[in-house]
Amino acid sequence: MFFAGLFVMVGGLVETGVMGGIPRAAADLTEGRLGFAAMLLLWTSAGRYL
Repeated sequence: MFFAGLFVMVGGLVETGVMGGIPRAAADLTEGRLGFAAMLLLWTSAGRYL
């Protein structure tokens, strides 16, 4: 059931364009700086545990 719900949720996000908008916004924010993009990804994914 978990994976079925996960696939439905991700499919809905793809259809609404959310999954395409987030990477574009992150790329615009980091202005192509790879190191900054990597740190942004690490900090946002770890933010829940800080």
